[in-house]
Amino acid sequence: MPAVTARKPAPAKHGTARLVGGNDRAREALLSGLAAELAVRLAGQDEWTAYLLEPRLAPAGLAGWRLVRYDEGGYAAYDLPADLSGCDCPDARHRARQGGCKHRRACRAALTRIGLLAAKE
Repeated sequence: MPAVTARKPAPAKHGTARLVGGNDRAREALLSGLAAELAVRLAGQDEWTAYLLEPRLAPAGLAGWRLVRYDEGGYAAYDLPADLSGCDCPDARHRARQGGCKHRRACRAALTRIGLLAAKE
């Protein structure tokens, strides 16, 4: 049987994440339990991908986040824990990407910018 070799982690995905409608409006919506629109563009690409960022509430408080993308082909929904330590997208499930998948990175950037997540040190 051939030896199993460890795969190198995939390189980090870089890009831009922007809350549509402004940071204050998005913060107010998310704190009220409503969705905010998050636009994501990967480095080297011209097109933005729009997601709805929804807080997932539990009786004890914030349980996590859901990102929902709608497009011509249908929709995709990805769940992330409140601390953004993971994502259930195929990239996160099947690859060890440095810094996490694009969903984790985009949510972390946007939520940190509006003060709903502590900045990483």
